[in-house]
Parts: sequence; C-alpha cells; structure tokens
Amino acid sequence: VVSRGSRRVSRKSLVEGKIKMGILVKVVEELRTISLVFTAVAMVVWIAATVAGASSNAAAVVKTFCGVFFLLFTISMRQSLRWMVREIDALASQSKLFEQFRAAIVSPWTKATAILMFGPFVPFLLALSWLNQRVRRFRGVPSAKKPRWSGFTIFIEEQLDAVAAWPRTQTLVCAIWVSVGIFVLFIGTGKAANILLAWMREQIKSFSMGLLVAAVFVIGVVMFLIPVIPGPPVYLFGGLVICGHPDNESDAGFIQGTIVTIVVSYVLKNVTFWLQHTMFGVQMSNSLAVRQAVGVNGPTMRAVEKILSAGGLTAGKCAILCGAPDWPVSVLCGILRLNVAQCLLGCTPIITFIVPICLTGSFLLKAGRVKDAGEEDPIWDALSSLCMSLSGIIGVVLTVIFMFRIQETVEEHYEELSKPRLDFLELDWLDFKKAKIDAVMEEHSGWNSLGPAAKNYLLVGSGCHMVATFFFLYMDTYCFGTFELTSDINTFDLMEYMKPCGWIACGVFTFGCLWFFCGFKAKLGAAAKNALARAEQDLAAQEDEWKKARMAEIEAANAS
Repeated sequence: VVSRGSRRVSRKSLVEGKIKMGILVKVVEELRTISLVFTAVAMVVWIAATVAGASSNAAAVVKTFCGVFFLLFTISMRQSLRWMVREIDALASQSKLFEQFRAAIVSPWTKATAILMFGPFVPFLLALSWLNQRVRRFRGVPSAKKPRWSGFTIFIEEQLDAVAAWPRTQTLVCAIWVSVGIFVLFIGTGKAANILLAWMREQIKSFSMGLLVAAVFVIGVVMFLIPVIPGPPVYLFGGLVICGHPDNESDAGFIQGTIVTIVVSYVLKNVTFWLQHTMFGVQMSNSLAVRQAVGVNGPTMRAVEKILSAGGLTAGKCAILCGAPDWPVSVLCGILRLNVAQCLLGCTPIITFIVPICLTGSFLLKAGRVKDAGEEDPIWDALSSLCMSLSGIIGVVLTVIFMFRIQETVEEHYEELSKPRLDFLELDWLDFKKAKIDAVMEEHSGWNSLGPAAKNYLLVGSGCHMVATFFFLYMDTYCFGTFELTSDINTFDLMEYMKPCGWIACGVFTFGCLWFFCGFKAKLGAAAKNALARAEQDLAAQEDEWKKARMAEIEAANAS
C-alpha cells in the first residue's frame, strides 16, 4: 500500500513544487496507514504474551511472525518514503499527523526499540555488507563515494553515519527501560502469571460449584488490579476452572459451565473497570505529577477525552474501552474524570472478545478430557485454536479502529485540542519546566560529557539488556520449558522449567539492572548536578512571570 501510494507521485512534480493538496492528503493517508500497521504489530505482540497460557507454541510463532513482519515492513517503508519525506517535508509539516509521525520516528524510544530488536543481527549485516563491497572491488565496480567505514556498501555507510549521529546516552538509557518492559511483558505476564494461576487452579478445584465461582471472581478481581496482568489469562483461567468442575463433566454440564464462565467474566470485567476507575484513576487525578505524566493537556490525550466523552455507543469510544489494555484504559478514564456509567456502557462490546477467550479455555479442557479417556477427536483442539485466533483478530481490529479515530480527531480538531486552557495552567508550567530541565540534563549528560566510569556503567548495562532481550524474544524455547494453564502444577519443577539459557539470560538481565541503576546515576558527575540545581533556581524565579504570560495567551485564545 505504501509503495504504490508513494509511486503515484512523480519525483519531477515534487522537485518542481507542483504538488497539490490532494497529494498532501494522499501522503497523510499513507502515514496513517504506517502508524496503524505499527500499532497493530504492537498489539499482536501484546496478544502473543497474553495467550501464552493457552498455547506457548502459538505465542512463539506469533512473536516470530511479528519480528519478521516488522523488519520487512520497516525496510519497505524506508525504501518507499525516504525520498518523498525529504522532498515534501516543508509542505507536509502542515499536517499534524505528519509532525507526530516524524517525532515518533526520531524519538530515542523508537531507536532504542530498533537496537533491541535488530542489534544482535547487526554484525551479520556488517559482514555481509563488507563481503559485498569486497566482491565489487574485485570485479572493478566503481564506488559512488570514498568509503569511511572500512569499505562497507554505500547503503550501510549511510546507516552507520545516521546511527553515529544519534544521542547515544538517551538512546541507550531508553533501550534499558524498553528491555525492562519486555521482561515484564513476556516473563512476568506471559509466564509467571500463568504459573500462579495454575497453582490457584489446583487449590480451588475441590470447592463446591457455588464457592468455586465466587473464588474465580475474587481471584479475577485481584489479578485485574495488578497493572501488568491483562484480561485474557484471567478469562482462560475461569474457563478451565469452572468447566473443569466435576459437576460439569457431562455434555450438558460443559455447556452450562461455559455459559457461567462467560457471564462471570463479563461481570468481572465491568466490576474491575469500576474499581480501577474509582480506586486508582480518580485518586490519581488529584496529582499534578500523574496528570502531567499522562499528558492530559496534550492534543492526543485531549482527543482521547473527546472521543470517550461522547454519549452512547460510538465506534471510537467502544474500540478504546474494549481494545486498549485493561488497567491503563480504565485508570485513564478515572484520571480524566469521565462518567463511569458511560464508560461501562462503552465496554458492552467487550463480550465479543470475552466469548472466544472463554471458549478457548473450555475447548482446551474438553480436548484434555478426550485425550485422558484414550479417544481421538481433533475437533476440540481445532476449535480452541480457532477461538484463540478469533480473539486475536478482534483485538487487532479494535486497536486499528481506535488508533484511526484518535488520529482522525487530532487532524480534524487540532486547533480546538491545542487551544490553551486555564485549568491546564499548572500542567503547562510543569511541561515547560520539564523541557528546560531535560535540555540541561541532555547537555550535561551527553556522551562527550560523561566520564569513563559513567560510560562503562551505561555500555555494560545496555549491552547486558540487549543480550537478555535477544534470548527472551528469539530463543524462548531454549530458555524455558513448556507450561500452560492447562498443565498440572504438581508436575512443575522450576529447575526443569528454567533451562541453562534461561538462567543465563535472567542472570545477565539482573546484572545489567544492578550495574546500570546502582552505578550510572551516581557517576553522572558534579557538573550535571550543579547545572540541574541552577536550572531549578532559575525556573523558580521566572515561574510567576511565565504564568502571567500564559494566562494572557489563554485570554487571547478565548477571546478569539
């Protein structure tokens, strides 16, 4: 799509400045497509981590597919758009979507993610490039420019020049934090949570049916209140436990247990949404620091608020409430102080996601019973795979819809969403203050400003995280054994489950965390700390004057 759309615009027309608004609209649409694809890939990776309890093999296949697709799409996008972006940069900057897209591409977080995803493969790419250049020289093919990096191809040299210009300190620090997030997602959510739920399943399996349903509900509430635990493992857990009760062994009991699981899961989702909204979100809304971190005064978050504030059932509202991760979206609604009843109404379509997840657990249990009876009936395995795939498709579709609606709202109402407001005065000041402090820290914590000790802590820490992330993402089967929610917890042995590569990866990850967090900040040096203190004093002196000027801007904006 991107390639065809970019080639419709002739290079000659762009250079001569004959581009029309229709062309700009096409470019904006292509950029929207790119951002939606990247968001969909991120959501699929999230789903892969959450469904690992149902099938760790399927989760590994999904992660591998996403990695290959992300790499190929990135290369295709670059080849298709690199000249177009350069030629129409000034004109396309009229689009707020383009500005956001450009900011995301050059963000240290994007660069850090690229380092973690593809860094381990760079040596192979460099070796291939070097060999390619050797062959060219042997054949006498002239080079377009003098090599600067020991004779790599021109394309690779351009990439090396670009990477050399990156803010190294910021990028490596962001890489460490991204690695921590990956560890929490794939190890904490994808593995530890499944083991914990399997243990709980063993403890309550002898309860009576009524007590069992109550226990599943209470466990689900507790799990939902943990920020890193998503909904799918909890729904799977309910399907396995309730349908696995002795009262539900018959065909009629199996159907009854499945229906009860779906109803309990739906009620559980709504109750926990209310708890997260009220207990966490509303309380956090009183903190300026939390509201600033969320960015409630920014155009994007104000667009989200505008979508969620709509009454009734709208596509964007339902997609955000049902497609976004459970804990963040419900807490965000509380921080924005949205009407909880309207939010719960927007959560109604979540039933379309809950049903296939609960059916996945029920069908997995039924398949296990058939195998235990010595029979062969592959239909149950096929149905469980179908339901799991269906839930993943629904999740991706909801993600694409809510991202599209957010982008569309920002584009259509940017002037309104970026208009300064009096109730955001303190938040605007905190943003201004943070930008100034970040600029001071970037100046005094740049790579050339760091001492040898600080560079050592940063390089070793980020290197350890890169190695550990490579093992977690690409060598999962060599690090950990197979343990799913359907597995018997009595057969679980940590020493057998954790393979040697897994112990090494976790050890390297732990060492990297300790090495960086305990040593890097302590070695930043007195110059950075003194500069930060001076910046704090200067900002305190100009706070009143800045706020007066900001209030004048707000009054002028309201008057217009």
